[in-house]
Amino acid sequence: MTYLKLQNIHMKYQNEYIIHNLNLSLERGELLILLGSSGCGKTTLLKIIAGLIHPEKGKIFIEDQDIIEFSPQKREIGYVPQSQVLFPHLNIKENIAFGLRARDRSRSLKKKDNNKIKENSKDGIEQKIQDVAKLAQIENLLTRFPSEISGGQKQRVALARAIVINPRLLLLDEPLSSIDASSRESLALMIKRIQKETKTTTIYVTHNQQEARLIADKVAIMYNGIIQQSGTMIDIDKYPKNFQIAHIMGQLNIWEINSQKFDQGHLIITTPLGDIAIASKKDKNITGIQIHPNKIELANEDEVIRQKKILDLDFSEQILIVLGKIISIIQFKSKVYQIIIQINLNKVEKPFNYLKMQTQDQDLIKNLLINQNIALKIDTKDIILF
Repeated sequence: MTYLKLQNIHMKYQNEYIIHNLNLSLERGELLILLGSSGCGKTTLLKIIAGLIHPEKGKIFIEDQDIIEFSPQKREIGYVPQSQVLFPHLNIKENIAFGLRARDRSRSLKKKDNNKIKENSKDGIEQKIQDVAKLAQIENLLTRFPSEISGGQKQRVALARAIVINPRLLLLDEPLSSIDASSRESLALMIKRIQKETKTTTIYVTHNQQEARLIADKVAIMYNGIIQQSGTMIDIDKYPKNFQIAHIMGQLNIWEINSQKFDQGHLIITTPLGDIAIASKKDKNITGIQIHPNKIELANEDEVIRQKKILDLDFSEQILIVLGKIISIIQFKSKVYQIIIQINLNKVEKPFNYLKMQTQDQDLIKNLLINQNIALKIDTKDIILF
């Protein structure tokens, strides 16, 4: 059974929809990464789910219960905003306990039974704080104040404060955006570990696809105010629905289509690499192309001479020639080298358009120089369309 379901969510800002007919579902215990560029509506969506703002229309179900009219407190959702908002006058232990005491105080006013009395007892709260502090590995920080700990430690405290109330749903808004690169991976893995140990259904917002690759059970790509594609990282990597999704996923060697037409059983697409003819049985909408780095080779002089001009496009020609200049050569792995090439600016509309190729040919690498002009060849059969 679907645990969380967002149905037809609409939200306006200054009379324009920033979220339009958005639908999303999540299974119990899943960690969903909501991935998208800045300004696409990710944070707004989290605030709608948390009950901090009310949408124009739509429904939110948790376990088949529509919570759209519930107050934030009644929703029992843990929300960690982008900035680590800790109370400066409270130590770390008191910061963690704050939400727990507030929630239990509210519950105890409605239900005064023995179980609640026990839950609200000093010993019960103390045990929960110790348990969550151990999970977040902050046991040694409990007597300190927020001004005395690092940004990464503050993020752990914010997470512990959200988890300690045993939320029905946990919302994390760019939790690692202010964390230095060296600490980001370990903190992401800590979040994943805590989420799995507590079995907390979680939505984690980011624009960093590397974080998604590291910890996601499921990914939803958001732009233009809607979920454009969702699934596993492997599925979306392999089958992006369009150029924008491939771009958000950080795919290498992708270009947007400038124009396209269908002629004599071929799609003729105009790209920053030039005009490309792709054999096709029917006309279809193409938004972008991708070329894997290991599908690119150096061209010889004869292959460059054979390249056809656009007006002379020969549908039988299977090789695309691209001219460029070597910008960098990187030892990508122990036996793999990555060559970064700036594409000839006479053939592209945008400056600083780069292409990356990979090779294990060390003899080839020895003969290449930075700022050297080279010609590349690409078999059009190896060009991926989306």
